[in-house]
Amino acid sequence: LVIEADFSQLLLKATTELMTKTDAAERTVLMLVADAHETPVQTEKCIWFLFKLGADPKATDRSGNTAAHLAARRDNLRDGATPLMEAARAGSWKCTKHLLHLLRQLRFNECSTHGNSKRSRLLGLKDHRGRTASDLARLNDHSELANYIELEMRLVFDCNGSITGLDFVESWLKDMKKLIEDENYSALVQKVNRFNCDLPNSQGNTFSMMFIYVAQPQQRSNPDTTNLNQETFLKKLLQVCDPTCANTYGMSALHIAAYKGNSAAATALLNAGARANVMCLEWTPLMQAACCTQQDAAASVCWILLCAGSNWSLKNREGKTALDLATEQGSHKMAELLRSRSDEFYPVTNPQGLCVIINISKFESSSEGERKGSQFDVERVSELFSKLGFIIDVREDLTADEIENYLDCVRIWKELERHGAFVCFLMTHGREDCIVGSDGKPCKIFDLTRKFQPKLCSSLAGKPKIFFVQACRGLEKDELLVKRETIDNAGGRFEGTSVLYPSNSDFLIFYATPRGQVAFRDENTGSYFIQTVCELIEKYYQTEDLMSIMVRVNKRMAKKPYRDGDQYFHVVGEITGHPTRKISLDPSRACD
Repeated sequence: LVIEADFSQLLLKATTELMTKTDAAERTVLMLVADAHETPVQTEKCIWFLFKLGADPKATDRSGNTAAHLAARRDNLRDGATPLMEAARAGSWKCTKHLLHLLRQLRFNECSTHGNSKRSRLLGLKDHRGRTASDLARLNDHSELANYIELEMRLVFDCNGSITGLDFVESWLKDMKKLIEDENYSALVQKVNRFNCDLPNSQGNTFSMMFIYVAQPQQRSNPDTTNLNQETFLKKLLQVCDPTCANTYGMSALHIAAYKGNSAAATALLNAGARANVMCLEWTPLMQAACCTQQDAAASVCWILLCAGSNWSLKNREGKTALDLATEQGSHKMAELLRSRSDEFYPVTNPQGLCVIINISKFESSSEGERKGSQFDVERVSELFSKLGFIIDVREDLTADEIENYLDCVRIWKELERHGAFVCFLMTHGREDCIVGSDGKPCKIFDLTRKFQPKLCSSLAGKPKIFFVQACRGLEKDELLVKRETIDNAGGRFEGTSVLYPSNSDFLIFYATPRGQVAFRDENTGSYFIQTVCELIEKYYQTEDLMSIMVRVNKRMAKKPYRDGDQYFHVVGEITGHPTRKISLDPSRACD
């Protein structure tokens, strides 16, 4: 799933326990992904999720490989080798360049503290046989790559991040800039190669960065030919250069493409392996796009970055998002695009939120019958909402006072601040406007839900608060006269609660049945309403919002009457509340 970048299914199936499990070669999931031949752009988000679940990048397989070693090369490990050594020995220009170029950035080489010493030490590391990365490259007939590593080792960083050691690069880049401005792509093809395309000037800028900055598509007498030549050259360039390379401050080619509004370059870079959320002084490419002076170009690049997994909710050092910047810059089309992303749905977080399940199956009073089969509802809800990224907390057979006290504790739980939603399942008997505790005493629905109003629970202010009530709301049954063979359903029991129309926004309450009627439950399969809800959420959570799914629930229940013995009954749920946005349960929408 990670290799295929199927983030939605990954969230449903990946668990913390799986992160430590290994195959016959003692390789973890992270190692298997690292050893994959190719992965799409969206795999980055999946890998970050593995880390959040506890994947250990330092874990080793039976041969001593870490995930980094496996990513750097795809053959056997030699004792004491670093990932750079493995990439060099395997002749992997792509991995070797990426690892070398990371050490050009201030945040990795720490030159302000260590000068050039840390970087020099790391590049000069030797394996157990005393061989450096360049030695291993040369020993395995990769002499050109060995020369590149040695040239990289000649670079010297001062405490301000300025680079010396390759003085010829400045004049060479100046010559190449003239060719770019003249659109002399045939000459560029002859002069630019994998050895020189990523060499840095004093600030760490390379030819590929300069090309994307200078070679904007122009309106010429024959624009189609001009654009084609530029894009063709860029395609050739990305076959040999490092698409992740950045200057000393972390400014990458993708940042530049976004700033210049070059959608063709942004697409090519992302397809070549550039990261959509790469940071430069806490600025993402999406933030750079917001500063593009051409509105149409900015919106185009914005769309491309969002499709590649760009996180529109990230903030820079001033606490501003890409939307804030686009609004300030007057980039209205981009701002509208971002606003539609942020305003149409409530934000989805990781974890999505807390899912509380209060199930009362046994009662102190003999007048309240045991709710047999309710354990199937608890199991189904727990399994589904856990896979959807919710933290599950199950409470069984609480008294009325215990229900009140428990929800009071929940509403002041500090962790709610980092959650995007709150879900509560109330499953018990009910009467009129209340549910019943295990002691037979009533709890009014309104009293329970208002605990989470903003003035009492500020952590959930502006966030969806969703209640599912599986309980009767009266004694009536909507009997249906139909032929028995036309309905496919099992027998069941019924239960009982109330109706509530909360005045506060962001509340949603889904009742198993309309006011005055019973709610049905089967001893062998669970409640008709809860099981249907779980089935359709699981089927449609990726493509539809929660309200749309619940309409499907009602439609299903209306078309498929419930059988109780020899009789059939219409059962339709009721929805109340005032959400201000759509609610998505798709964990792949998570912004963090």
